[in-house]
Amino acid sequence: MIIKEFIKASEEVIKEIRQLEIACKDYDKLTGDILFVCEPQSLDGKAVIKKLKASYEFTEYSLKYNQLNAIHPNQYSHKVELYKPDLQDSKILIDLRQQIFNDSYKDDETMVTKNFESQFRHQYLLIYDKEFVGIGGVSSEQDGAYIFGFGIMPKYQGKGFRKVMLELMLKDLIEQDIKKIMIDVNSENAKAFNLYKKYGFEVQTEFEYFRKKV
Repeated sequence: MIIKEFIKASEEVIKEIRQLEIACKDYDKLTGDILFVCEPQSLDGKAVIKKLKASYEFTEYSLKYNQLNAIHPNQYSHKVELYKPDLQDSKILIDLRQQIFNDSYKDDETMVTKNFESQFRHQYLLIYDKEFVGIGGVSSEQDGAYIFGFGIMPKYQGKGFRKVMLELMLKDLIEQDIKKIMIDVNSENAKAFNLYKKYGFEVQTEFEYFRKKV
């Protein structure tokens, strides 16, 4: 059967990784983990996961915006502004990403640079009372737009700025006549997941992640 052959193949992969670890001089640098991705409805996939005794990590959801189910936008303070940065704002974007996402400077610099180099990616900054509050990005593709890198500065979290920025970004995309707006979120970020659903996003696909220590 296919499922048995797949399980056998997966076990062989684990054996090969173990052998590689033993042979590798930099053994301590190897993580020793395998991450499996499985659709919840996949019975074969679940059987493999169970056979390999992999532990559940989280679920990743891909959400699509449905304007018919969206709540009505709020009235914003005149102090709030959605700003589209340009190349000269690179340092601001890098600094914000470091504070929000806790990434390394090199990783954030690479991400910001690639965003500006791509004609299909656009970045946003939320400004409140002349201070930078949040950051977000949009990747434009043939079938629509994908929101990514969306976050609020730690000192402004819990004050409603995530809602404001999301509404302003959606408003901007809708005014561009973009029909399909997507965003990804995982189950570890329950607040964001619930917020997106409240604002009209609906689950399109979901994938469960499992970790196997080798």
